[in-house]
Amino acid sequence: MPRRIALFTENLSVKALARLQYVLDWLQSHPLSDASRFVWRLNPTNGAFDVALHYGVHGAVFMPSDADLMTASTSTPNDLICQAFETDSGKVYAVKNHGTRQRNHFFENGTFGFDVFATLFFHLSRREEYQSDAGSQNPHGDFDEEQSLLIRSGIYQQPICDQLAVAFFSALGLNVRERPSTILLSHDIDHLQQWKSPLGALRYLLWVSRRHGNLRAVPRVLRDAWAVWRGQIPDAADTFDWLLSDRSDIEKNIFFPVGGDTVFDRFYPLGQATPVLKKAREKGYRVGLHPSYAAWKEPDIWSRERRKWENWTGEGLRHSRQHFLHFAFPETADILESEQLEVDHSLGYRNHIGFRCGTGFAYHLYNFSAEKPYRWKAQPLALMDVALLREIDFKQHQLVSEWQNFFEKNRSNTCLSLNFHNTFFYEFELQGWPLKDLYLEMFARSPH
Repeated sequence: MPRRIALFTENLSVKALARLQYVLDWLQSHPLSDASRFVWRLNPTNGAFDVALHYGVHGAVFMPSDADLMTASTSTPNDLICQAFETDSGKVYAVKNHGTRQRNHFFENGTFGFDVFATLFFHLSRREEYQSDAGSQNPHGDFDEEQSLLIRSGIYQQPICDQLAVAFFSALGLNVRERPSTILLSHDIDHLQQWKSPLGALRYLLWVSRRHGNLRAVPRVLRDAWAVWRGQIPDAADTFDWLLSDRSDIEKNIFFPVGGDTVFDRFYPLGQATPVLKKAREKGYRVGLHPSYAAWKEPDIWSRERRKWENWTGEGLRHSRQHFLHFAFPETADILESEQLEVDHSLGYRNHIGFRCGTGFAYHLYNFSAEKPYRWKAQPLALMDVALLREIDFKQHQLVSEWQNFFEKNRSNTCLSLNFHNTFFYEFELQGWPLKDLYLEMFARSPH
């Protein structure tokens, strides 16, 4: 029989109550919660219950209420910090207006050390991105991830919301059994050819040399490009024979663009991609749309590209990932809602590996204008190949250790969504970096 948890609250505004319910629903549906083990009862007037949690009103089991953080009435994201609190198994982190130097306990003598619900709402709703101003934007016009509270606090490589959920469940006597993290594999097929012409090869050389600060790639690129033009070897972007994984025990997604005319798009005729589409389907991949750079705030462009994608694939669109992870709050989120998408895979870092939303699991993003969840789910992106490169600041000797450390510390109780482009392995290989070896070790075949 599920445990009945009564939640007694102070008089909450309609806005605060809607946001509290959003967090309660997230906790109830969390993959680690086993929803059959407990049910919420909000301010019950009668009936039996197993645990009575008092939120902002004093009682045997008490959690302080941070109404300002929950409703964002005065504080701004730049005012906030992450404060560590100790649990029996490690640390969890509260979002607060100020910190203390004293030792902080997450749950002691029936009292929670901070407002768990408000902290979860802050991260899951992406409030800091909704409220970002021009000073918090990057040159592409979306949120500058370096301004993120998690990155500023140095805790972005751990799923702090998932960890906080586990600690919360444990405090209420709902012990969570540790389980291996789920792996999701995906590929963005931004373009199919690295070298269409000698001019393209020259541009590639200049780009790689400038990015890595050396000319190591010049002889190899010139030799390989010449061999490609003579039909002796495949183009460096043609990695599909080994990139497309045979593993049948994980979810796999592949995203294709169908348009784009900015300098950030390298669109190709869809007929050239049809063999890749066929091979991906044969290997069990789910196919999604990779909307162009300019589609992020343009519903007409998004809809046009969707229709073109559906005509090409012959199936209805369910999944997407924005090109360049170009995502605007609320514009892109509203487009996904109007298009009735099921899952979007865009919410990850461009320059870091980690958990932009504080969780690795798919969940419903919050619609601030409607004060309710969106119908579609966000599947956070934890690691992208080029972001891994930037994370280690192009330092070759750190690649293997960074890779191993990230997977080791996130080996349980979250979901790791990974994105590998068909085009970046060659760049790593030019510099003598073993990304392909690491990839094949993990994804070449299903574990026995």
